[in-house]
Amino acid sequence: MNDSLNFERSKLAEIIENIPLAVSVSDNKGQFVLMNTNCLKLSGVDSKEDIYNSEKVLTDPFELLYLDGKPVPLEDWPISRALRGELVKDFEVIVHNKTNHLERILSYSTALIKNEFNQVAEIIFVTQDITERKQIEEKLLNTMRELERSNKELEQFAYIASHDLQSPVRQIRNFSQLLENKYKDRLGGEANEYLKYINSSAIRMSELIHGLLEFSRITSNTEDFSLVDCNYALSSALLSLDLIIKENNASVECTELPKVYGNSVLLTQLFQNLIHNAIKFKSSELPVVKINYEKKDGEIIFSVTDNGIGIQKEYYEKIFVIFQRLHDKQEYPGTGIGLAICKRIVEFHGGSIWLDSEVNKGTTFYFSLPVVKN
Repeated sequence: MNDSLNFERSKLAEIIENIPLAVSVSDNKGQFVLMNTNCLKLSGVDSKEDIYNSEKVLTDPFELLYLDGKPVPLEDWPISRALRGELVKDFEVIVHNKTNHLERILSYSTALIKNEFNQVAEIIFVTQDITERKQIEEKLLNTMRELERSNKELEQFAYIASHDLQSPVRQIRNFSQLLENKYKDRLGGEANEYLKYINSSAIRMSELIHGLLEFSRITSNTEDFSLVDCNYALSSALLSLDLIIKENNASVECTELPKVYGNSVLLTQLFQNLIHNAIKFKSSELPVVKINYEKKDGEIIFSVTDNGIGIQKEYYEKIFVIFQRLHDKQEYPGTGIGLAICKRIVEFHGGSIWLDSEVNKGTTFYFSLPVVKN
């Protein structure tokens, strides 16, 4: 019987030794009876026997500190809690080794082995050194904080810059028009042509600034989020596009849309930009825009399909970059910011946007939004 027990103990020791974590076993008095080499490395003690024979195994050679640096009372140590029959899971502490003054962040978990009387006979400790992981997490957290601060500053700068730039641009337009109206007959054909260039450039600058202003207003603030009926958002968008739809003899077809959680104004702008683009980049046929949706994997995927000129595959990513254009502004006027705004709105709502297109056949823009949970 003893031989069998010794064999089982030997096999257990071999298994524990080969586990890539620090594993140890103590008896019901807190005296360690088994541990692997990984555990020995964390302890900073010369040999396992030093721990097996120690009478102060609870307090030597460690000092435990909470992550805020305060000492952990002895009764809250993992081994003390386990001896009381508590299960310990992912208990993270700073361990200060008194022997070599090394500090590491360790995570303790325990498993209890009970006898036939349902009493704790032995305790298995699994310990992980999470120092590097915690350092990486802290760096990531600091980086995220810095990015958040930087983004807020950039948003504020873009808003102030675009707002303040509108005034001098208006002045340029006003004075160029005054020159043209008052001195048109005296300036001659070439000078009048220059004035037209100045005026058209000022108009384009004003459009770009207005686009930048709209882009900067889409922040990470979700205070204005509420339950939005997408049918209402679409109706508002179509009302704004009424003149463009009539001028192009376009038709917009749509199924009944669901409700989502978001910002009503921004979602209206999203539909407006996508439908406007669908009509703007029309082919020789009358523009037809179809709006649908489907629920898939916890998301609502909307689609806006047109029968326009289409987009070549190599430009799928480029068109979402701010101020990027694929066509000459004389042929297709615009600032090149509309789809960048769409992307920002969708990502602000926790979704993503993409497209599928065939040249001379049409384009479908897809965007996903989270499903509203009851």
